[in-house]
Amino acid sequence: MPSVKKEKVSKTKVRHHYSSEDKQKILAEAEKDGETISSIARKHDISASQLFLWKKQLNGKSKKTSVLPPESSPLTQNNYQEYIAELERVLGKKTVEVEQLKEKLGSFA
Repeated sequence: MPSVKKEKVSKTKVRHHYSSEDKQKILAEAEKDGETISSIARKHDISASQLFLWKKQLNGKSKKTSVLPPESSPLTQNNYQEYIAELERVLGKKTVEVEQLKEKLGSFA
């Protein structure tokens, strides 16, 4: 059973913190024959959607991936240009999202 850190968020809510190893162990259970993500989620008292998110993150398909370069690789001129291009792409995407939200909010005013 994974060791879980618990943080009290309010009188009735507790936030659970799982290590990367624990997340991988829980997801590995779902890979076994006959086990579904939903059944593993119930077993560990975790939302099935949380397990699907962990699975995406593990496979590198999460929207929450960092645009920062890995600390282990020094920035060369080429890496630096790629890094700047990625930051510009993310900034552009966020700018479009903000503008779309402003338009939607404007229709409620």
